[in-house]
Amino acid sequence: MKIEILPVHRGDLPAIERFLAKEWTGEGGKPATALRERNWLPGNESFGLRLEADGQIVGYLGASYSLRPANGSLERFCAIAPWFVKDGYRTQSLRMLFKLLEDKEVTYVNYTPSRPMFKLFTGLGFRKLDDAKLLMLPLLNLDRLRPWQSRLLTGSAEVRAALGGNDARMFDDHINTMCRQIAIVAGNRVCYLAAGRRMLRGLRFAEILHVSEPGLLAAQFERIVWLLCRHFSAVGVTSDERLIAGAKLHAFRYKLNSPGVYKSDRVRREDIDNMWSELAY
Repeated sequence: MKIEILPVHRGDLPAIERFLAKEWTGEGGKPATALRERNWLPGNESFGLRLEADGQIVGYLGASYSLRPANGSLERFCAIAPWFVKDGYRTQSLRMLFKLLEDKEVTYVNYTPSRPMFKLFTGLGFRKLDDAKLLMLPLLNLDRLRPWQSRLLTGSAEVRAALGGNDARMFDDHINTMCRQIAIVAGNRVCYLAAGRRMLRGLRFAEILHVSEPGLLAAQFERIVWLLCRHFSAVGVTSDERLIAGAKLHAFRYKLNSPGVYKSDRVRREDIDNMWSELAY
C-alpha cells in the first residue's frame, strides 16, 4: 500500500470537504462551508495536509494561515484545525503534524484541542494559552455600568469607520464570518471587540475573540453582554483570561481540562488573540 502525505491546495478542497462530511461529521454542511474561507495570508494557497492511501484520502490536517499584528510587526500564524485520520491509518498522524511544523518562522496555535491532543501538543513543546476561561453572565457587571463615559458602536458601518490600522484590517478579514464586531469610543481611544460563540457544558456562550483595549470594557460591558447574548442566543459571555487582562470585570473562573496551545519562537502569549481561526465560524 502506498501511503503519502501531500499538501492541500485550493483545488483539493472539494475532495477534502467531501471526505470530512462523510467520514468525520457524518453530514455535509459545516466543514464544507468554512474550509475555503480560512486563508488570510496573502499569496498563500496552502490549507494543510492530506493523507492518502493508494490515492484515496484517509486523513486531513487543517491549517488556517494568517498575517497577524504581534510585537509591533506582522507575523505569520497557522491555526491547526481540524485534524482527522481514519482508523487504521492513525499511526501516520504524527508524521503529518511534524511535516506541518517544519516552518520555524510560523507561530502555531490550536485553540480547541481534545484532552489527548493537548497532551500530545504539550509533549512536543507547545505551551498553554490560558488555564481557564472567564464566564460573565447578565447583570454580573451591572455595578460597573457607566454608559455616559463612552459610546458603544454596534452597526457594521460605524464600527468600521471608527477603526484604523491593524484593527481595520482585522475587521475586514472577518466581515464574512459569524463574528459580531463592535467598538467602544472614549475621546480619542477606541476599543475594538470581536466575539463568536462556544458551547461549554452543553450551554451556548458568546465568546470574546479579540479586545484591543480592555481598559475601556467595564463601563459598557453590561450592555455588551446583553447585546451578545441576544445576538448568539447565549446564556452569557466567556473569554480567555489573557484577552481581557486589565479589564475590571466580575467573572466566574472556569478551569479548562484541555486549554488552547501555541508554539512560537517569535511571539509572546499575550500577543495571541483568537481571531483568524475556526472560532470565527
